Amino acid sequence: MNMISINALVEIFTIALSVFFAELGDKTMLSTAFLALHTRRFLAIFIVSLSAFVAANILPIFLGCFIGGFVENYFTRIGAAIVFMFIGFWILFSKNKDFANISKGLASCFFAVFLSELGDKTQLTVASYAMIFRDPISTLLGGVIGYALANAIGVILAKLIGIKISYRGIRFVAGVAFIAIGLMLLLYIVLVNKP
Repeated sequence: MNMISINALVEIFTIALSVFFAELGDKTMLSTAFLALHTRRFLAIFIVSLSAFVAANILPIFLGCFIGGFVENYFTRIGAAIVFMFIGFWILFSKNKDFANISKGLASCFFAVFLSELGDKTQLTVASYAMIFRDPISTLLGGVIGYALANAIGVILAKLIGIKISYRGIRFVAGVAFIAIGLMLLLYIVLVNKP
């Protein structure tokens, strides 16, 4: 394997892990799990939710890559670190318990997830990585993998044990993980990647 493909794999893994933590306990994960449980169409709801995620994040990824091309990498990394810490605190202290009141239809699921993703912490995460890595394919692939893993867990748990899932602990872990990612990125910038 050459160095470029190893770097791409690291980028994809990094993005997938961050998106996974952003989605744990998020309203789109809860909505997807709730609708899957409600309709008993687990695989169909999962696929529709994943499609909506892709549709909602394509433009922000390309915008992030475009902006990242004009701004010095040092500053985009500082901006991304601040965004990650903001997302961590958002996850920890958000009182939003919206389950996105959606009907049984697949189109309703698509639009509920699509609209929920607009300006959401997951979308900010994906756009931030697009600015850093400037690779739309790796960014989209990592985002899709992380989103799919988190939502698969939600749908599977909904199927196995119903909607009685405690997301308080999951949200705590996700929030702390994002703050840690932001702090580690800032430390890297300050200690290793000085301008």
